[in-house]
Amino acid sequence: MSAADRPLGLVRSLRASLPTLAIDEIDRRLTEIEQLLQRTLSVEEAARIAGEKPGTVYKAIARGNLASATTGASNVHRIEQAEVEAWMRRPRRRQGEAA
Repeated sequence: MSAADRPLGLVRSLRASLPTLAIDEIDRRLTEIEQLLQRTLSVEEAARIAGEKPGTVYKAIARGNLASATTGASNVHRIEQAEVEAWMRRPRRRQGEAA
């Protein structure tokens, strides 16, 4: 997810240009933000879909195996649903296997 596609980036862009936008353009941008948010998942949602614990999802994010975006200054991760589905298809090491 590029910086421009992140919901927070889109909201900031909307706020910055709000005084000059027509109502139709504001509605279009808000719809774009809403659609983007609907395609992303929280860590808990991603864990449920993948059949994993949230801690496993956090570890995958920390290791760079699962891309996520944080919102603002918080540590709330949003993960694209397609990324979770691709992560689920990757082969996993079994317990006791060498790295």
